[in-house]
Amino acid sequence: MATDDPAQPTSWRFAIGSAACSSVTLALCVLYGHVHWNILHRNYQNMAEAERAKWLAVLNGLEWYRLVGFVAVILAALAFRRAPKWSALLYGPLAVLAGFASIMIQ
Repeated sequence: MATDDPAQPTSWRFAIGSAACSSVTLALCVLYGHVHWNILHRNYQNMAEAERAKWLAVLNGLEWYRLVGFVAVILAALAFRRAPKWSALLYGPLAVLAGFASIMIQ
C-alpha cells in the first residue's frame, strides 16, 4: 500500500540504498571469486601456512556479500511500498540480481 504522506520517506531512499547494497554485493562476489579461484585454487599447495591462513581469513570476510545482498532485496521491497514506484522499478532488478548472485555462489 503506497502512501503519499509527506512524513513517510519516499521510495528514493530505499531505492538508492538498495542500489548501493546491490553494487557492494556484486563487487564482493567478484572479489570472492578472484580470491577463491585465482589465488587460493591455483596456489594453495605452494603457499606457506601463514599466507594460506591470511587468504582464508580474507575469503571468510568477503562472505558478507550474502548479508548485503539480502539487505538489497529488503530495501528494494520497501521501495515498492512507497511512491514514486518507478524508482523501485529502476533499481529493483539490480537488487534481484544481487540477491540471486549471493544465493548461487557457494
